[in-house]
Amino acid sequence: MSEAVTDSQLLEAAIQQTEAALARIRAAMDAAEPGDFEHAPPREWSATQILHHMTLSHEPYRQALDALNIPAGDGPVRYRWLGKMIRKGLTRGGRVPAPARLVPPQGLDLAMVRAEWEQCHIAFAKTLEWLRGKRLSAVSMKNPNLPLFKIGACDAVAIYAAHLAYHEPQILARLSR
Repeated sequence: MSEAVTDSQLLEAAIQQTEAALARIRAAMDAAEPGDFEHAPPREWSATQILHHMTLSHEPYRQALDALNIPAGDGPVRYRWLGKMIRKGLTRGGRVPAPARLVPPQGLDLAMVRAEWEQCHIAFAKTLEWLRGKRLSAVSMKNPNLPLFKIGACDAVAIYAAHLAYHEPQILARLSR
């Protein structure tokens, strides 16, 4: 997402991007055979593991956003340093290693993972709707996955969208074999 945008533009772009990505992932999951979810290239995660990782990663951001008291308004997005670095690591050339607590185990129950993933993203969509009309750059929060550092609510929204965009092609590739 471009740096020269307002909070409302950031949010609308994130909503559109995440809705489209989630629709493509859901369609791929519905078309896939159960065995496709467990396929993974060597030393990489299966689709089931990626879905679980996304739930583990996204849910703390959603909860942190829901807990904020964000004023109404709009203005230029003011990303924080850590938010910029995380998003940079989520580009095609970047690679941010997942913290140990976000690394999914093997042998996960597919039905449970899919249900939790779906619940997480339905709840996140509601959070994004709740954020409409709010000044996302006006408040800081502890990064839920790196609590020593603060990010803005705008960073949390952008990280969610970037993280989903980062993992979407991996899921689609594993489920389309």
